[in-house]
Amino acid sequence: MTCSTNNGKLVGKLLPLIGKLNELSVLSMPFNDFDGEIFVEIWGLKNLQVFDVEWNSLSGSLPIGVGSLKGLRVLNLGFNRFVGEIPATLSNCSGLEVLNLAGNQVNGRLPDFVGSFH
Repeated sequence: MTCSTNNGKLVGKLLPLIGKLNELSVLSMPFNDFDGEIFVEIWGLKNLQVFDVEWNSLSGSLPIGVGSLKGLRVLNLGFNRFVGEIPATLSNCSGLEVLNLAGNQVNGRLPDFVGSFH
């Protein structure tokens, strides 16, 4: 990520370099001012269990690649600027316990698999 601080908040972009942190299981950076899209390299973090970037300024479509994270338990993308439909690949995250998409511009039909998580 490129970082600077603004009133105690981290500001900048999440960079593909995060995808090289192979053993990372928790990536929690809520209430900052990260912007831009989430790079696909993050979805290669096979040990990731918690991804929490609530209350940032991240944007783009909801990430299709999230379905590759079979061990993901928490996906908190709330209060960003994501748009589009919930990706069907999310159904691959069979251990998902928390899904927060509130405060985004999510649209479309709610997929059948939502609500069948643990």
